[in-house]
Amino acid sequence: MKKALILLSLFLAAFGVSRSEDLAVIRNPEAVGDTVDFGVCAVGDAVERVWIIENRSTFAMRIGPVRPSFSIERINEPGRENDHEEFFDDIGGSRILDIPPGTVRKIAISYIPDIDTITHPYGLKKARALIGIYDASKPVPQDESGFVLFKSYVLIARKVRGVLAYEASSIDFDSVYVDPIKEQKFFWNLTNVSKFDVNILERKLEWQTVPEYPEEFNIDGAAPVELPSRSSLVWTIKYSPKNPGPDRAILKIKYDFADTVRNLNLPIKGVGVFQKLEIMDSNGDYFSEDSVYFGRTRTGEKREIYILIANSGNFNFKVSGQNITDGFGGENQSSNFALEKPFGDAYLPPTWGDTVKISFRPDRRGKFDALYAIESDIDKRVKGVPPSARKVVFKLTGYGISPQLKPETDTLDYGTIVAHPDCPSSKRKSFAFFNEGNETLKILDAQAPPPFFVDKSDSLFPTEVPPAARDSI
Repeated sequence: MKKALILLSLFLAAFGVSRSEDLAVIRNPEAVGDTVDFGVCAVGDAVERVWIIENRSTFAMRIGPVRPSFSIERINEPGRENDHEEFFDDIGGSRILDIPPGTVRKIAISYIPDIDTITHPYGLKKARALIGIYDASKPVPQDESGFVLFKSYVLIARKVRGVLAYEASSIDFDSVYVDPIKEQKFFWNLTNVSKFDVNILERKLEWQTVPEYPEEFNIDGAAPVELPSRSSLVWTIKYSPKNPGPDRAILKIKYDFADTVRNLNLPIKGVGVFQKLEIMDSNGDYFSEDSVYFGRTRTGEKREIYILIANSGNFNFKVSGQNITDGFGGENQSSNFALEKPFGDAYLPPTWGDTVKISFRPDRRGKFDALYAIESDIDKRVKGVPPSARKVVFKLTGYGISPQLKPETDTLDYGTIVAHPDCPSSKRKSFAFFNEGNETLKILDAQAPPPFFVDKSDSLFPTEVPPAARDSI
């Protein structure tokens, strides 16, 4: 078998038979894979791409005159029925291109936008080009396998209205946080698609809303400037909103082409977003837009209050987390304040509100501070959000109260008293005490076991002892 293969190789070499790539070349220097991009082209202009055809064999070769040797035809995609009619070749009326042995020929294909923009609208164009080289002494092959070399190319072009082409006909920055941590940028590419130079004479912003200072939209890039044929420039359009609400402007460009002054308008818009929640109502002792006072609550007892919180920003609020922590800066979960009914997790439109219920149960006397934090997902929906804006914080304050009776002494010494039926005797002493608590101490009654008794003739029960006050019985 090995001997047979060697003999076959010698036979092929002797008779000049080799691979098709060694006999002929079809190439386009600008092709990417099987695609040739003609770029952008305005009506009244044309773009040309050139194919190199090389005959490396010892016999004459030919392209054309009929398909599949050469054809510019419709590509099999919806909406591309007429695109191929705007691509043209230079083979000529005979539709034949002869390539003698050892020579190089060229085929130029041009994209020429049709002035009929109804049948041939603006936008992307796609077509297919078939090029097959065959032995000129033989008839045109009927399929690809009969050619010395056969290639198929996809041709694409973009038909535009004017000599200045740009991908974005308007710029929408969408939602950007007020005073964003990072200025939002859009890189706008402007291309001169004509065969002639274009002079950009003027560039200015015409505001549709009232601008702040400094202005929310700014543009970096040279102007006035000359834009040579088939060249591009990039302007950086920046947006940094200063106030909540929409911002709109039109970038107006005046340019000179073929001694005629023309205009180009680019609408630009964005929305400044600000997130804010505030307290609108509560049954606490008092409240402000960002704090609630729970008042005084007996230790061990529980007080629940409601808080109506409204969305006073200009963007839907969506909760991603909420908690209550001790202190005005602590990180530990509060043990005295509890979230009985949390803020709803549905999208809350501007001016709408929701009610939360928070309980306060002090475990000792004294002042208690806590922070109720509601975190949103705004950074997932809005650009330029600073970390501090993701969280809205409310202050909670309450007091734990209870009375605390402390006697001045823990012993009353009456000394020696003689007990005799003919001469009854007694001794009287006062029992002094303090209220060391932070709530008024209310004494309902006082009693002592016999033979001791409480003289109530000069004491009124019930009686009240304010915090830090002294009294006696």
